[in-house]
Amino acid sequence: MAVTRIWPIRGYARDVLNYIRNPEKTDMDLQNVLRYAVEGEKTERGIFISGINCDANEAVSQFQLVKRQFGKEDGITAYHAYQSFDKGEVTPEIAHQVGKAFAERVWGSRYQVVVATHLDSNCLHNHFVVNSVSFINGKRCREKQWRELAKISDEICKAFSLSVIENPKGKRVPLPIYKMEQNGAPTRCNLAKEAFDEALSRSRNLPELAANLKKQGYVFRYEKNRKYWTIQQKNWKRPIRLVRMGEGYSNKEILERLRSIAAQARLMPVDTSQKRRVLQAKRPLRKMRGLRGLYLHYCYLLGKFPKKQQSRRYVHYLYRDDLLKLKNITDETRFLCRNQVETKAQLLLLRDEIMQRIDKLSEKRDEYRICIRRKDCSVRTENSIKAEIAKMTTELRSLRRQLHLCDEIQKRSEGIRVRMQEACREVKRKERRLER
Repeated sequence: MAVTRIWPIRGYARDVLNYIRNPEKTDMDLQNVLRYAVEGEKTERGIFISGINCDANEAVSQFQLVKRQFGKEDGITAYHAYQSFDKGEVTPEIAHQVGKAFAERVWGSRYQVVVATHLDSNCLHNHFVVNSVSFINGKRCREKQWRELAKISDEICKAFSLSVIENPKGKRVPLPIYKMEQNGAPTRCNLAKEAFDEALSRSRNLPELAANLKKQGYVFRYEKNRKYWTIQQKNWKRPIRLVRMGEGYSNKEILERLRSIAAQARLMPVDTSQKRRVLQAKRPLRKMRGLRGLYLHYCYLLGKFPKKQQSRRYVHYLYRDDLLKLKNITDETRFLCRNQVETKAQLLLLRDEIMQRIDKLSEKRDEYRICIRRKDCSVRTENSIKAEIAKMTTELRSLRRQLHLCDEIQKRSEGIRVRMQEACREVKRKERRLER
């Protein structure tokens, strides 16, 4: 099984050519070399380096000569590609033969290529450096798509009786998103997945699934001519392909899940009994107004509330992007409640107080530092001053964090108010449609 990839090089091709010709990476380890020498086999340095349409040792000058000949010395200087094999699947000789066959097939008719097989890792792999300008007609080489390279590589691997990847999974999830998902943090993908699962559990066919997703603010596209079905919120620029959510989310698997849900619904008996709701007397709660009330209510709408945790799938689509900033919003809410801030005037006064405290502490800390620098104190006094400076630094860090929270609240509060008003208007429009 071989994995392939290609990327362009801008600048000097000499560096990458020196890297792939590094004897420490292309030669076998010392013990194997000695064993081959004892057995009388040929183990010359550079045995796993080959040049196609060029001399591997003179590739830099030959690449530049072709560029000068056609007046194309600027832009992309070369392309660097690799082909990696599974651990223990191939010998170095076969890996190099596969690499040469691959390079001949993809670039050999028009371009100069250096092929090097590296043996310094657990998996043998080939490196290819391709001149960006053709020695035949001076046309530039274009970066080939990953799928095209993978297809050619698989065909050559089959010819050498090597395994291939039968069902490639496509693009991987970006690393930051993968880490957030591993830590259980909300991302657009897992929020959409949660909403989709909830809608799917209450649906028996595709139109019903689309209607249930629409109630949650998602647009589900499942037309017959679509290779991949997608899900999207109204305020997203791009949709998410459902197949990216993992196993069980391809078009065929979704249809199978819908069929099994519909079959279970037909078999289940209809319950005609009505459950009575017992209304408990509740004490009237004191309403909080201003910024503090706004933030507390918004945390409730986002499903983050001390005594009333609600599922993320019921969060309005206009608020869902703020689930990714939930930690910042909860920190701002705690800050407002701790300082009992309700109006913007109170917030500005608090900000001025924090700024004054920061200025005073900074001046005092600077005086202490000057005292230590001038050696105007004894060793014991110096140690106590250093301890005081450390305390001041910690306090200044806390105050600057509070100052940052004040600034963020000023920026975010207006956006929150606008989104809540828009969501409220949308709910009222739906109610009017139902009344008609």
